[in-house]
Amino acid sequence: LSGALLMLPLVVAVQLLLMVGLGLWLALANLWYRDVKYLFAVGIQMWMFLTNVLYPLPPGGSGALGVLVAVNPMVPIISAYRDILLDGRMPAAGTFLCAAFLSTGLAVSGWMAFRRLEGRFAEQV
Repeated sequence: LSGALLMLPLVVAVQLLLMVGLGLWLALANLWYRDVKYLFAVGIQMWMFLTNVLYPLPPGGSGALGVLVAVNPMVPIISAYRDILLDGRMPAAGTFLCAAFLSTGLAVSGWMAFRRLEGRFAEQV
């Protein structure tokens, strides 16, 4: 066991914030646009393959792979899990903090939009 294992609850919290934020925004989108659930089913599968879930990232990715890695907020989260659990080291602070800020912003904005629009839910159902 290493000291990096103490960082694991923070990684779980950041992933939870990202998933809550995406869930709130997708729930709102699905309420107004019913086809979102079909696009989400395809999109989540593509997102899994564009994230380093099944494979480690090659070092120094550039080009199209570098762009996908840079805009995908799950890449630093999965890499943090891999760093902590498999390698026993602390995750890269810069990319993980960017993912944490993005996750927090997504969750807060999703919650605010959900609360602001919840009075109109009955009209759309």
